[in-house]
Amino acid sequence: MHGNDLIFSRSGDSRRLYRVSPLLFPQYTTFNRFFLPDEHELPAHGLESNFLVFDFGFSDPNLVIAPYDTGYFPVELGFNFLAEVITGVSDVLGVATVPATGSLQNAQVSPAYLINFQHTHLGNTRQWAAKNVPNGVAVGTAENPLLFKSPVLIPKGDSLVCIVQNLANAQLRVQVLLTGGSFD
Repeated sequence: MHGNDLIFSRSGDSRRLYRVSPLLFPQYTTFNRFFLPDEHELPAHGLESNFLVFDFGFSDPNLVIAPYDTGYFPVELGFNFLAEVITGVSDVLGVATVPATGSLQNAQVSPAYLINFQHTHLGNTRQWAAKNVPNGVAVGTAENPLLFKSPVLIPKGDSLVCIVQNLANAQLRVQVLLTGGSFD
């Protein structure tokens, strides 16, 4: 053990060691070697655990996403952030009924939403994915978080917008959490 990280070698060569977050080990066992970031991508010291929360309706009911609508949640960073993990949760608030029959229609759908991020750096905006991605592919859960192959750097002063498109025929609450570290 080395602090909160484990020391690993990709090839078994003890001359090339990498620090690895313990988050990797219970999930992927022997496949952990595919998730090891390059050493130069991680700060040598001063990385403090931090989170970016994109909340659509859990803390503010006005941000609930209407059926088949799209929600935007912008965050401007006041610190350098290195995103390593993404998780998400969604909850259907109400279900739509068919007026003639009164029956429920499409109350729960899978996937529940599509997600994408727009990252603005020095006036240039780029999307993280070429198109919006279903939540089952793009985000993990608290029990099984989705780990990025390489950490994503979001420099201080940049903005990140989480875009969520509701696929349900009901109001949807969504919360997306980027877990990582902040540093100077």
